[in-house]
Amino acid sequence: MFSKSYADVYFSLEKQLFNGEVEVAQEIQPYVDNTGQSGWVDNRKYPIKNETGEVIGLFGVARDITRLIETESALKKSEQEFRNIYENAPVGLFQTTYEGKLLGCNPAFAVMLGYTDPEQAVVNLTNISDQVYVHHADRDSLVNKIVAQESWVALDMVEWKRKDSKVIWVELYGRKLVNPDTNITILEGAALDITRRIYAEQKLKRSNYLYAALSKCNEAIIRCKTEQELFVTVCKDAVEHGEFKMAWIAKLDIDNETVIPITVYGNGKEYLEHTQINTKLGSPQSQGPTGRAFLEGNAIWCQDFQNDPMTFPWREQGLTFGWRSSASIPLFRGGKVVAALNLYADNLNAFDVAEQNLLLEMGKDISYALDHFEEISLIQKYDRELRESQALNRVANRLAKIGGWAVELPDMALTWSDEIYAIHGLAPDEGITLERALSFYPGKYNKQVRNSVASCLSDGSPYELDAQIINAKGQRKWTRISGQGVWSSDGDLIGIHGAMQDITSIKENEASLKKLSQAVEQSPSSVLITDVAARIEYVNETFLNQTGYTLEEVIGQNPRLLQSGKTLSNDYREMWSALKQGNAWRGEFYNKRKDGSEYVVSLMISPVRNDDGEIINYLAIEDDITEKKKDEERINYLAHHDQLTGLPNRVLLNDHFQFALNTAQRNHEQLAVMFLDLDNFKTINDGLGHSIGDKLLIELSQRLKKILRNDDLIGRFGGDEFIIVLPKTDANGAAVLAQKLIEIIAEAFYIGPYKLTCSSSIGIAICPEDGTEVDTLSKNADAAMYKVKQLSKNNFMFFTPEMQEKSKRNLELSLALRTAIQEDLLYLMYQPQVRLVDMKMIGIEALLRWNHPEFGEVSPAEFIPIAEESGLINDIGRWVLERAIADMQQLLSKTTDEFQIAINISVVQFRNRNLINDIGSLLRLYAVPARRVTLELTEAVAMSEPEIAIAIMDELHKLGVGIAIDDFGTGYSSLSYLKKFRVNKLKIDKSFVDDIETDSDDRAIASAIISMARSLV
Repeated sequence: MFSKSYADVYFSLEKQLFNGEVEVAQEIQPYVDNTGQSGWVDNRKYPIKNETGEVIGLFGVARDITRLIETESALKKSEQEFRNIYENAPVGLFQTTYEGKLLGCNPAFAVMLGYTDPEQAVVNLTNISDQVYVHHADRDSLVNKIVAQESWVALDMVEWKRKDSKVIWVELYGRKLVNPDTNITILEGAALDITRRIYAEQKLKRSNYLYAALSKCNEAIIRCKTEQELFVTVCKDAVEHGEFKMAWIAKLDIDNETVIPITVYGNGKEYLEHTQINTKLGSPQSQGPTGRAFLEGNAIWCQDFQNDPMTFPWREQGLTFGWRSSASIPLFRGGKVVAALNLYADNLNAFDVAEQNLLLEMGKDISYALDHFEEISLIQKYDRELRESQALNRVANRLAKIGGWAVELPDMALTWSDEIYAIHGLAPDEGITLERALSFYPGKYNKQVRNSVASCLSDGSPYELDAQIINAKGQRKWTRISGQGVWSSDGDLIGIHGAMQDITSIKENEASLKKLSQAVEQSPSSVLITDVAARIEYVNETFLNQTGYTLEEVIGQNPRLLQSGKTLSNDYREMWSALKQGNAWRGEFYNKRKDGSEYVVSLMISPVRNDDGEIINYLAIEDDITEKKKDEERINYLAHHDQLTGLPNRVLLNDHFQFALNTAQRNHEQLAVMFLDLDNFKTINDGLGHSIGDKLLIELSQRLKKILRNDDLIGRFGGDEFIIVLPKTDANGAAVLAQKLIEIIAEAFYIGPYKLTCSSSIGIAICPEDGTEVDTLSKNADAAMYKVKQLSKNNFMFFTPEMQEKSKRNLELSLALRTAIQEDLLYLMYQPQVRLVDMKMIGIEALLRWNHPEFGEVSPAEFIPIAEESGLINDIGRWVLERAIADMQQLLSKTTDEFQIAINISVVQFRNRNLINDIGSLLRLYAVPARRVTLELTEAVAMSEPEIAIAIMDELHKLGVGIAIDDFGTGYSSLSYLKKFRVNKLKIDKSFVDDIETDSDDRAIASAIISMARSLV
């Protein structure tokens, strides 16, 4: 039976069929049969159409689908129940492709991996092998197991990583599903999050390890004897028993603020070789766990080494060695952080609260051990210092010669230490009594000691005195004795305790110091002592007398109160530089006395050091050298100035000359040099005496200085020779000045009663034309001056190239002449002497000649002056004498007795003290009679120094040698001297003979000379 509502629906469907609105009318409706059982029927009606398609009727099919409805209802219920289980299951359920793309999952799976819902998980997880599995190989292994089985497979525990990168542990089950239509394999799995269980197991295991490590640490604390041994053991136990990857302990280098590894154990030792950790504020290397542990004094826990910001500088090393967590625990000694224990684990979150407490406990135990080691070290140190102190005390007493003694009341028993026995020259086993002890003190000292001891025995009053003893060995020693009463607890005097010291050396030192003090105080040198700040602490009496200050005025003052302002600042800088380096300094200061007068001191300042080598004072010893400096200045003046005129001498002038020459060359300026020589000054000197000549030179020097400029230089080179240097002067300027000099010198000199006139010869050389060196310019100016004298005198002349050539030739001839004798280049020619009456040859004159291979025949007029100037004339003259006398020997047998040889003698040879001996020796050697030899002198030679010439001629006369005056009439012979000469011949100069036949004057002069000669016979 159907319900009424069904009938309405049924009629509505039929209407739609007739109207052609639908092709089939279907309705499923419940029913109740006649037995009262309910069910479901599937009613369907189809239209019946005629040929035109018009619906002319309906036919229907009714099918009982009660069982089908019941089955579908049960299936839906089952599916709903499964869905509820799938959606709400605590286990993660998921399906993936074989390649790893997530196809579907329940909420538990999505939440497990950090997603809000399954849809989000499906969208994001396109490759769970890379995105979920920590280790890719784990999934490959699991897939292989699933594929090999046809049913569910229990898989291993694996590590997954969530969306937030947090790692979890899961237990997996899986199976494969193959779609029979597409043959596509789908993997279905169930995942159970067991992270808490794993961590709990690890925590338990870690706790066990830590307890074991803590136990080992406590054992090590008891067993280890040193800090280093403990550190090594702790690190080793932490790795071997605490299951840490690595452990190391660091100390702090306080000076450099650097963390230094002390010991390390485990995997990762290389890490410390390249790791820099310090405690410098602001440094990145101080912000890691270890640096912070030192800085903050707290344990630093790093639960994720690879992601914690403070481990950033060290992550690469940590990843290499597999470190996931670390801890740095400060270790204390005396309340201060002295080290840090550093531990590294291979798992995340390795240090929970319990483990942290265990490690903190370990740190406290190690810190306790460090304090214990410190206490033991201090005890050992104090014990060692005590023993050393006692030993040092014994040594000190022995070295200081101090001993102790005691007198015990009432029996007056005396006890000595070993040192007192030694002072008295006794052995300690000899024993001693009070009376014997007092017997060692002689004379007044015995009485002083007895009184002091008696007084102390009476009332215990302390005493100390110095007294002499004569010990058992007869040695007299100074001792310092002290003693004081000893009282019982009841207030009774029970004895005397005291000390004795051998102060013999002290007394001797005091005596030496007293002598030293007296020596310093009475020293003729000023002595001054300052502190390191240059404040005066001591001066002796000489210093006070020298400066005019009183002791009160200088003590505490700086020695600069003596400064005059004339000492160079550089001298003070050098002094302080030396003193600050610990060196002595010696020098001279220009000081000022209290009254303002100045004086010069030579002083040496030395640093004074104490026993530690520290400078504590400065000692200055000064000598007043004012007079000495004045003497030195006078000596220096005399050494560089002409004593007669006060002009610079050759040494000083050459220095100034060189400076002026350097200046001229640097500034490209000309400079003139003059050599000035007085003409015939020797005549004034010889005729009027040297005092007149000296006064003339003084007056002359004053005239010369007045006419010269301030920059001009003038000096006296000796005799009547002066040199003048004219800076910034050319040839014209030099000529003008030379003429002025000649004119001013020509003016009369009034010396005493004499009116004297002089002339001068001046040679001039110009720089740079005539030379650029002092010697060259001087030589050239000198050559020009001599040229003036040769030509005219009373004039000036500039140096010329011809003079240079002449000078050069003279130098070359001089050098060649030195070897002319050895090379046999000199020879003699003989000029006959004929008597006019009978034209008989009565003698010969030896003429010296020089034939040089380069210069050819050199005239005697040229080389004889060179030989005289160079000093070679003596050797050459002796050679001439010997050769002429030897040749005369050959002629003796061939000539008459009146036949003579004439030999010319130069002025230098004539004045040689060996001339007489040389002639005598040669005459004897060659057996030539002296009367056969005549020596010829020029008139100038004979008259240059007449008195000396007379003496030499007398000696030659005694020898028997004849004397002839050559070139007579050309000189200035004095008849008064001429008549005193032992002369045998006068030779009229050739200039009077050449024109004697035609020149009446020459005839007259020749006649006069002949008459004069006859009158002198």
